Amino acid sequence: MLLAIALPFIWSCSDNGDDINTGQCTVGFASEEVEINEATSGYTNIPINVSGLRNGAVKIKIEAAPVGENGAVEGKHYLITDKTLNINADTLSTGTLNVEVKTLDDNVINDPRQFTLTIVSAKGAEIKTQKTTVTIKDNDGDTYLAFFGTSVMVLYFVDNYIRNNYDI
Repeated sequence: MLLAIALPFIWSCSDNGDDINTGQCTVGFASEEVEINEATSGYTNIPINVSGLRNGAVKIKIEAAPVGENGAVEGKHYLITDKTLNINADTLSTGTLNVEVKTLDDNVINDPRQFTLTIVSAKGAEIKTQKTTVTIKDNDGDTYLAFFGTSVMVLYFVDNYIRNNYDI
C-alpha cells in the first residue's frame, strides 16, 4: 500500500534528462573552412554557433571523414575528444560550443591533409552551416617548424637585435 502511494511521487520527481528543446534554436559551424598546423600542441577548438532561446536540451552529433585521396584520417592524423555535444536549456540567446581537435604529427613531409566535420543530427535545433572542411598544414617540410615549433617571436626579436647592434 505504501509503495502504491509513493510510486507516483517518485516517478514525478525523477528526471531522465531527455527534455529536448522545443524553442527556436539554430546550430552551425562558425566557418566553412578551418586551417590548423600539424605542429599545434594541445587542442584546437572548432566553434559551433548556437543561436535562439532554448527551453530544453539540444543534442548534436558530429561525423568526420577524410577529403580526397590523401585525406586526414581520424586516429592517424588527428583526434576528436567528443562527437556528441549537449547544450543545456538556458535563457541565453547565443553561445558557442567547440569540437576539440588534436593534431598528430606524423613526422613525414606531405601536402596538407583535409577532413570534413559534419553535423549529422541536432535534436532540438535546426542546422544552419552543416559542414566545415579542416585543413591540417604539414610542418615537416618547413625546417624551422620541424625543429623549433611555432615560437617565432623570440627568434625574431633576437635576430633583429643582432642585426641592429652588430655588423653582419
